[in-house]
Amino acid sequence: MDAGAVAVKRDDRIVDRIHELDPSAGVRTVLVVETVANLVRMAGVLFDAIGDLLAPHGLSLAKFSLLTALQTAPGRCLRMADLGVEMSVTCPNITRLVDGLERDGLVRRGKLKGDRRVVLARLTAQGEKLVGCVVPELHAGLESLCAGLGSEECEELICMALRLRGSIERAPRRRRSPAQSERPAAEGCPQGSDTIDMHRGTPGI
Repeated sequence: MDAGAVAVKRDDRIVDRIHELDPSAGVRTVLVVETVANLVRMAGVLFDAIGDLLAPHGLSLAKFSLLTALQTAPGRCLRMADLGVEMSVTCPNITRLVDGLERDGLVRRGKLKGDRRVVLARLTAQGEKLVGCVVPELHAGLESLCAGLGSEECEELICMALRLRGSIERAPRRRRSPAQSERPAAEGCPQGSDTIDMHRGTPGI
C-alpha cells in the first residue's frame, strides 16, 4: 500500500446479505461474491462519473469512444463494420451513433474507393478539435476520481483486473440464445440508443 493511503472498511451489509441468501457459503465464496458485488457497484458509479465529465461537451461515453476510435485510426476513418468490432456494438447502434455525430458535424460518411458498397465513417476537423479538447480534461477528471489510489496501487489494480478478466474469459460459460443475449438498454434510454457495451473496451480512456 502506498504511503498515505487511507484504510477502507469493508461493507458489512454486503457480507450479511450473502450469508442471508446462502447460509452455507464458506469464506472463499463470501470473498468472491463480495468482490464481484463491489466491482459491479464500482462500475456503475464509475460510468456515471465519466458521463458527468463528458456531458458538458454534449458527449456520451459511446459517442466519445467512437470519436476516439476514429481519431486513432489510419487516416482518421474506419469502415462502419470495423467500428462495430472496435466498440463491440451492433451495426444498428453504430449507425445511430454515427447519425447523431454526423448531425453535429463531428463525423461524415463516405464510400471506400474501389468498392462503393463499403461505407466509411471519417472524423471531421471539428471532431478532431473536440477530441483534442476533451481528452486532457477527461484524463484530469479521471486522475481526480482516482485520487484515493497511489501509483503502486494503480499498477496492482491493473494487474488484478487483467488476471480477473483472463479468469472470466477462460471460465466455462453457458451459451445464451440470441434473444437472451440482447442486453436491456440503460435506464432512461430506448433499446439500441446511445449506449456502449461496458463489459468490453472503452476506447479513448
